[in-house]
Amino acid sequence: MHLTAAGRQQWANNDVAAVTAKRDQAQKELQPIYDNIQKNGENAWVLLEYQGDQYYASWTETATVWAYVKEEQSGNQASDQVKTSIISIGSYAKNSELLGLSGYVWNNLPITITAGLISAAIVYLMRSLIAEGITWGISFAASRLAQAAAAVGSQQLAALVPSSVARLGGLVVGGILGVALFLAVMWLSDILFRQYYLTVSVFNFDPDRVWKTISWYGDNAVISNDEWRSVEIPKFVPAGGQVYPPGFDPPTAVDSVVTYLCIAFTNVNTFLEGLGIGMLIGRDDNTLGLALKYDVIRFSDNQMGLQGITGDPSSFNLSNYYNGGGWVQSNSTQTTVGNLTVNGYSRYLSGAPDNAYEYIVNIGSPPSNF
Repeated sequence: MHLTAAGRQQWANNDVAAVTAKRDQAQKELQPIYDNIQKNGENAWVLLEYQGDQYYASWTETATVWAYVKEEQSGNQASDQVKTSIISIGSYAKNSELLGLSGYVWNNLPITITAGLISAAIVYLMRSLIAEGITWGISFAASRLAQAAAAVGSQQLAALVPSSVARLGGLVVGGILGVALFLAVMWLSDILFRQYYLTVSVFNFDPDRVWKTISWYGDNAVISNDEWRSVEIPKFVPAGGQVYPPGFDPPTAVDSVVTYLCIAFTNVNTFLEGLGIGMLIGRDDNTLGLALKYDVIRFSDNQMGLQGITGDPSSFNLSNYYNGGGWVQSNSTQTTVGNLTVNGYSRYLSGAPDNAYEYIVNIGSPPSNF
């Protein structure tokens, strides 16, 4: 997520009310676009051209969603007739000044696979992704990307996906879902029969270190796509080098970029039962860690917890932590990890619309001057 100076200051102040108000506004601006894509598929998009570069976009007066592929080629790649394609999938809501961007680097693609074909495959994928992507595992996501490539006429690209870029297929889907889940513009009708739904979003505001997921613990809970993977959450950085569609510049400049992880959980047994989860996260040097937990309770308010870990977090007993004390029945909680303050927040403790709850955890906070 790309932040303006004002947006960064809201996070620095832990002004949750302002952050959620901005997100609510972005949701209102972007929802019509996602609904249009869900209803009309590739017909919801328009192929645009600016100074010779093409990209796909779907928009309203105050918001836009795009799929753009920028191509680069080194001297060695030119001799091998391959190239690097930089994929940019993003959304921007003007009134809320909220910009979400997922970027991927696809190396050594044959030069015969054009940027237009890659963009078209992503556009073709978006309709089913919005409707079903919350349940897709990595391998299945890659297969759907391959199917999309074949559907737009690139059998060569489709053949590459299973063998060499299965992970990329999952990342493309995961990045789009992460933005859509945080902004609450996903279609959830296919999983709401499970009665309870929880998203956990972990933002890394640490300017010095990458953090990574280690393990999770479930109490009548399952990850929505039945798949857990250890992933890195890059450190907080100044803005720069981002790939926007040609001719696009946000009216208010962004000055920083925060990366976050978003995981969705549902309950296994649905009869009079909620769900609970624990997660273990570690710093990339394995000297500090963070344990978090959240319990969606059927007949009372939800509860949450955070605990900083000094030392190698991989030896931390997550099950004991979840089943022990340290629970807080409040909308917010806080702990420290090294010199970082960690804040946790949940908007609803009960009565959430569609029984869809969230737990937002911020590792550190952005500096006021950056």
